[in-house]
Amino acid sequence: MNPKLTIVCSIALLAACRKTTVPEPSKTSAPPTPSVSSPVPTPKVEAPPSKPVDRLAAAHGDAEGVDHLARSRELSEIGDRPGALLEAQRALFDDPLDPDALGAIAKLAERMGKKEMAVEALARLAEIDRDDPSPLVRQARLLISLSRFDEALKVGRGAVARDAEDADAHQVTGRALLGQGELNAAIQSFERVVELAPDHGYAWNNLGLARLLANENDEALDALTHAAQLLPEVAYVQNNFGIALERAGHLDEAMRAYATAVELSPKYVKAKVNLQRLQQLATTGEMPDTQELDEPSIEMKEAGAPE
Repeated sequence: MNPKLTIVCSIALLAACRKTTVPEPSKTSAPPTPSVSSPVPTPKVEAPPSKPVDRLAAAHGDAEGVDHLARSRELSEIGDRPGALLEAQRALFDDPLDPDALGAIAKLAERMGKKEMAVEALARLAEIDRDDPSPLVRQARLLISLSRFDEALKVGRGAVARDAEDADAHQVTGRALLGQGELNAAIQSFERVVELAPDHGYAWNNLGLARLLANENDEALDALTHAAQLLPEVAYVQNNFGIALERAGHLDEAMRAYATAVELSPKYVKAKVNLQRLQQLATTGEMPDTQELDEPSIEMKEAGAPE
């Protein structure tokens, strides 16, 4: 081959190679990154409001139609008070406004010494029938036994507001006032009781005791004479009668009253102390000043006290 031709061909080939460009990789855009969207919030489902806990009721799973009050009465008749109370509470669970269930709970709870439960049941019973003073009277009586005199006074006055002619409403009001040391107001309440119910022996006793505490000794003797005649079998009434007799100077009659109290209740310490004091006076001519007044009665005529 001609050398010149070879050189020319080589130069032409090199030039052609320089003009040929290797295509660069295409700069295609990367596929878009899928956006991560915020999760769709799940609608908030609010739970239905829970049923308030009823401290008096007892939940159960018995079928409808079970007569829990009938069960309560049956158990009470055979002396099963805890079982009777539970059945009454189950009846209240079925019907929170059942006055019979509330009444049964109050009665059984009081008999079992569950006074706070009885107080609450009676308060709710009083709310159902706003004209009847008797639940308030019973509630006040329990509050007095718990020495909660301020509450008892409020409840007692509420009973009087419902029926100003109800003797026991005035009785518990007077007893609460006596517990507070409000002697004049208590005396007025007890006077109203005996005006409405002249045969209310416990009110006569409380009236007499309040007058003894107020040193109205003549009036106290009159009241306690009535009480002793109406309640000859109640030892503490005879004891208080003896104190009134003693203050009036009727020592022999006072000694007989104390002796009657001891005979009625041989373990009655207050009456024994009073009797021994007068016996000492009769023997030695000397007598200590102590006179053992008894606590005022919270018994009430037909007030629904437990049997």
